[in-house]
Formats: sequence, C-alpha cells, structure tokens
Amino acid sequence: MAAKNTMLGNRAFGKGSESLVTVPYRSHRDALEFVQATLRSARGVGVLQGPRASGKTLVARLVQERLPETTAVARIDGTDARPHTLLSEMLAQFGYHTGLESAGELLQMVRVFVTQQAQSVQPPVLIIDNAEHMYSGARRTLDALADLRVQNRFALRILLTGDAGLNELIASDDLQVFAQRHFGMFSLGPLARRETTQYVHARLQACGATNPDDIFPPASCERLHDLSGGWPGVINHYAQEALR
Repeated sequence: MAAKNTMLGNRAFGKGSESLVTVPYRSHRDALEFVQATLRSARGVGVLQGPRASGKTLVARLVQERLPETTAVARIDGTDARPHTLLSEMLAQFGYHTGLESAGELLQMVRVFVTQQAQSVQPPVLIIDNAEHMYSGARRTLDALADLRVQNRFALRILLTGDAGLNELIASDDLQVFAQRHFGMFSLGPLARRETTQYVHARLQACGATNPDDIFPPASCERLHDLSGGWPGVINHYAQEALR
C-alpha cells in the first residue's frame, strides 16, 4: 500500500506532473486572460509576477499553446542569459540555427525576422521566464528588440515572468523602451481553501484515483492549504510528501 501511495504521489504531484492536468482557479484564470489581452493590445508587453511555485510556468505554457498556429513564438529561460544566449535561442525557436558567434550579427538577423513577420503575418511573441535573472547585456538587447516597429506599430510582443525582482529590473536603465511601452503587470495570487481541495482531488483523479476524498479528506486538504499558503507548487510538494 505504501509503495502504491508513493507511486500515486509521484505521478500526481511530483516532477513532470505539471502537464498532467490543468486545474483552473480564479487567479490563474485572471492571469491567463490578462496576458492574452495584453499580447493582443497595441502596447503588446506584459509582466507576470509571483513567488516561486505560484504557477507562472503553467500560465506561460498555456499562453504559448493558445497562440494562433501562424504565430512565431520563442520561450526562453532568462536565468544567467547573455545577449548571445537570448538571440541564438530566439532564432533557434524561430527555426534558424545560424552558428553565429557575433551578438551583433544575431541581433540583425532577429531584427529582420521579427519585422518581416510583423509586416507579412503577425508580430512574433517572446516569452522570457525568470527574467529578473538575465545579465545586464541581455536586458539591453531585449530593450533594443522592444523598440522594433513596423508602420509605427511595435513589431514584437513580449511577456516577462518572474518574482518580485521584476520591479527592480523594469525600473532599471536597461529597459527604458520596454517601460515606455506602458506594460501591464499581473501578480498571481494563491488558491483559496476550496480551490486547494479541488486542485488536489483533480490531480488525483487525473491519475486514476476514484476515491480522492479517502486519500485526502477535507481536513487534510485544509492542512495542505495552511502549510502551502495556497501556492500550487508548494501544495504539490506537501501532498507528495504525505503520500510517501
């Protein structure tokens, strides 16, 4: 029984379980609507903020999945990113593996691709996770991309995700153009108590459990909520530990 519970806990709440099932809750739905509306707007830049394990990765993934198939999109981890990393990753995800070492040449290629797409198809989308951990040079490169225009319209849609460090990042001199585009910001909130119960039970059911109330009865779900503060990733941690 213990081994069976451990296996269930790993499948429902362990590493790699994020794509198992999407359990919407109020803040998550609001964040998704905010990002989608922001990327459709003329300003086309948004910031999604929240602590670690708050669900930012899930929202960013759903945004990417729901973009029109004709949209060129690049999603990059900003941790320790430098200009070359940022630009070469963008081009690779846009379908170009150049092998170029010069950040200047890479930037020119990105400029050409972005402006051509914006003019002939629709503006590409750039999503940067952990944006507050980029090096200064990558931030300045991002700012140069944020200034690209086609017929007086911004050519690149941008979403940055991260924690409270994003406030300091956007206030820096490195992102002056980005800030001038009057970006929108959304701060993710935690699940309510009732939402925590729904979240836990839905993940168990997605793994085939027919008796989620027996595995985590209401009192246990309330305990999970108190321990986690209602943050999805932290709920996963404590739920997995409880089933070991």
